[in-house]
Amino acid sequence: MMPFVVKEEAVRTFNFYLNGSVRQGMVCQNKLYKLVSSFEPDDCPRAYALGWSLGCGGTPAVITLTEQGYGVWVDLRSHAQSSF
Repeated sequence: MMPFVVKEEAVRTFNFYLNGSVRQGMVCQNKLYKLVSSFEPDDCPRAYALGWSLGCGGTPAVITLTEQGYGVWVDLRSHAQSSF
């Protein structure tokens, strides 16, 4: 499954508490996601590779774009089956 790509300004971000730490989350297309990795602007290939790898493994992923770089997010429901 190919990752969905969106400008971060088009989604709503928030913080939440999970397993003893504060995490970053977002809402995109009425689904909840959590941030798994951030990349600098020059790390575009790595961000897309991670998003593609997650998607091919069956984990729904979203890549957000900002002037500061890229974020790779996974569906919060996938957290129950993975260690993200």
